[in-house]
Parts: sequence; structure tokens; C-alpha cells
Amino acid sequence: MTSGLNQSSMTPAGTFLLLNSKTLGPLAKSGLISLTENQMCSRFQSPLQQSSGDNISQFPHCSKQRKYSPTIIRRDNCEPLSGWATPSPSAYLLQLDIALIPQLPTLAIGGLRTQMIDSISIAGKKIGPNSPCYVIAEVSANHNQDIEIAKETVRAAAEAGADAVKFQTYTPDTLTFDSDDEIFRIDHGTAWDGRTLYSIYSEGYMPWEWHAELFELANSLGLAAFSSPFDSTAVDYLANLDVPAFKIASFEIIDIPLIQHVARQGKPILISTGVAHEEDIEAAVEACHEAGNSEIIVLKCTSAYPAPANELNLLTIPAITETFGVIAGYSDHTMTPTAAIAAVALGARVIERHITLDRGAGGLDAGFSTTAAEFKELVQQIRETEEALGIVTFELSASGENSRRFSRSLFVTRDVKAGDLVTYENLRSIRPNNGLPPKFLPDLVGRTFSRDVTAGTPMSADFVR
Repeated sequence: MTSGLNQSSMTPAGTFLLLNSKTLGPLAKSGLISLTENQMCSRFQSPLQQSSGDNISQFPHCSKQRKYSPTIIRRDNCEPLSGWATPSPSAYLLQLDIALIPQLPTLAIGGLRTQMIDSISIAGKKIGPNSPCYVIAEVSANHNQDIEIAKETVRAAAEAGADAVKFQTYTPDTLTFDSDDEIFRIDHGTAWDGRTLYSIYSEGYMPWEWHAELFELANSLGLAAFSSPFDSTAVDYLANLDVPAFKIASFEIIDIPLIQHVARQGKPILISTGVAHEEDIEAAVEACHEAGNSEIIVLKCTSAYPAPANELNLLTIPAITETFGVIAGYSDHTMTPTAAIAAVALGARVIERHITLDRGAGGLDAGFSTTAAEFKELVQQIRETEEALGIVTFELSASGENSRRFSRSLFVTRDVKAGDLVTYENLRSIRPNNGLPPKFLPDLVGRTFSRDVTAGTPMSADFVR
């Protein structure tokens, strides 16, 4: 097939093929799909219909303004397009932006498979749109190469309500080269400026022999424990410890061989994007799919320490799912809860945050990390946010129904006699809600009372004739 399109397996029933502005172009160019009109987004209105033979297969749908009929005009090397079904009410075709086409073969477009995973489980906890946000406490270098500090940090993460604790698995030699050359020195306005990469990582790495003990402690406290590997030896080491997931750090997102090796372990993969261009994210996701792993969580991230609010661009979070067909999350390097809470409201299903026992204790990452008390408060605010988001409904809650008793209604506000005219002075809309609805006031004014009524009486329809 042309233009980098590779046929994969048929899409299972109930899933969708996700197309976007990057993938529609190659599809149209290859002749696999033809957009006959560039029109506005419109809902599917009819079931997909399959034509016989090798000619055009259409799936018509209508908008009130125009008809818009994308068509399949070539099926080179494809399986027969069988098992088509009526799309869900939420399915859309959007002009060169997003298209959800039900029941087509799952394709690898430029190598990127587009089948969406609804949920992922890490150590028995489900992560997805219908599950609580998964909160990760990142220990990073805040162990200060003291295993007792590391253990206490794990305990603090559990006490704070985290779902998982994460470490980093490297040595200075697996991460960089020992050199005093200028290109190996930090010089871009950070707390580490002037130091070589090798000296920084020599201070920050966690001894590998700690992993098993710390993982066991975390598990005993109800936490999942996993790590970010930085080379293949770290991947193999962690795989031997049977970690439930792997994390790809922002600066490793362009190391495709490393990502492929991680993906082949068959565990969920979290990928941070703090230094990534869009094509880097696409390549990383594609590498996972090519290795047979679709359990991918992509984390929006800004690699600044701490990260300023005006560089976060959290609105990208829902676009991650739309563009790459993966679960989206947020790796937070800010100093307040605001960004993480906003990320949850925007659909982030994972929040990662650095944790430290004491910012004043020093260490490479302590200055931009969250204290245990702050982390606990953050988790509480995330859970409150999830409760507040609730569901889409126009029905009143029990509290709302109870309060509705004190909304407005019509009351007789002056003593009246039978035969008196109804006026705006003797009949008013006031609180509480015991009388007729206020919408009837204009129709009642000018009619006559059928009986005597004292002021303060809720208006009733049988008071007038």
C-alpha cells in the first residue's frame, strides 16, 4: 500500500479508527479515502452501507445544510470491509481535524496504529475515562542516596493517598559521559547551571540494589511501584523485578530503540513529553504499537523546574487523546495545585508529581518538589474535583430539589375581595415556591378574584374566574 499505509488486523466490534489532519492527507493521497466535499462537522444519521464488488463503498450521512459523503475508493491489500455497524451517536466526521469511522480495518498510518485503548490497569487499578485519576508520587533524586529517606518517602506517599510511587533507574555511566567539555555542562537557567551532567547524575542516581526492598515496601502499603529506565540494562533489571509498568522520561522520548525495548516487555508505558515535538510523540507511540504494545499513556509535561504557568498549555491534554488515540495525563513541575487540578478537569487520567520529605533538606530535585503534606492536600483536591465534575445532566440533585422550594412563585400580597381585579400590586412573584409559577402572572392580571383572599396566601388557579 502506498504513502506509508500498512494494513493491520480488522478492528474489533465497537472500536473506532481515529483519523486526524495528519492522517487524512496520506489517506486521500493514497486513494484509500476520498473526501468529496470539505464541509462542516455533522453527525452520522444513517447506518453504514456496504456496496458489493470492488467499486465504491459509501457511508452516507447528512447535515441540515449539505450532504457530505466520504468514500472508500480503493482497497488495495485490505481485508474485505465486513462487519460494519451503525456508529454511536457521538461519532463525528470533522473537516481535516477528527474523523471517527466505525468498523474499518485497524490501519497503521505512517506506522501509527489508530486503535484506541479504553482503559489500562496498573497493579490492578484501572486507568481510563470512567476511573479515578491515577496519582503518582515521583521520588526522583529526593532519596539523597539514603535508603531510610527513600523508605520514609514511600510511606509518606502512601499516607498522602498516592496510587503509585515511581523511581528512576540509571547510573551516571548509563545516562551520560564523564567529560568536562562545555557541551556536557548545564547552562540554561536552572538550579544545576555550571555542573556537568555526570556530576549531577552521580549525585542523583538511586543504587539499584535498593529497588527490590523499596518496591516490596510500597506494595505492602498498597502502592504500585515502578520506575523510569534510561537504558536497556535498566529495562532488563526492572523486568526481572516484574514491575507493573514503565515510565519513559521526557528527555528519552526520542530514544526509539529504548522505547521499543520497553514496549516489548508487555507492560503499560507512560511517556512524558516535556521536550517533545509532535512528531516525537507520534514516533514514540508508533514505536510502542510496532512492538505490539497499545497500553500507552502520554503525559503532557513542561520540562522546566519549576514550570511557569504560562508555558503549560494544558489545553493540549484532550488533544493528546484525539491526536494519538491514547490515554492522556499530566506530569506536573509547578509549585501549586492549580495546574494539576485544571489538568484533571480537562480529562487527565494520570497526575504525576515529585514528592519530598523536606524541601529544605537539599538534593537535586527538592526545590521544585511537593512536600508530603502538600501532596496529601493535592490528592484530596483531585478527588474533590472528580466529584465536582460529576456527569452531564440537567436533573437537579437532592439538594437542588430541596432548595427549589424557596424559588419564586405567585402570592396574593394585598387583602382582596371577591370581584376585585387582579393587578400587579395585589399579585406578585416572590419567594418561596408555594404558589402558581410566575409565568402565569401576565395571564392572570385583569381577571377577577372569585373569593376573598388574605395577603400572604400562595396563589391558586381557583382564586380567579
